[in-house]
Amino acid sequence: MIVLFDTSALLWMRDFRVDVFGQARELGATRLVVLTPCLKELKEKAPGLAEATEKECEIVEARGRADDAVLGWASRNKCAVATGDRALAERLKNAGIQVIVLRNYGRLAVT
Repeated sequence: MIVLFDTSALLWMRDFRVDVFGQARELGATRLVVLTPCLKELKEKAPGLAEATEKECEIVEARGRADDAVLGWASRNKCAVATGDRALAERLKNAGIQVIVLRNYGRLAVT
């Protein structure tokens, strides 16, 4: 399974001390992906996390707003998306895309 991370999911590492990469692998991820618009947002909000993300994930070039890029890439590549953005999660679900969210006790779950 491919897991695409948006900025909010990557910030779980800082805000909740969650190993999102390890937990994504536990859920069956074989490929971890971050789009360049999300990485740019992360660099502005948490430069240290951006560096760690670049080491763990495949960085894929994308254009446009981060949310639109995530939706488009996920649709084309049939992947799950990890996000804490409720509006984006709703758009993804409406498009038939699996969404990974942070549940209580800091565990990732597929919805």
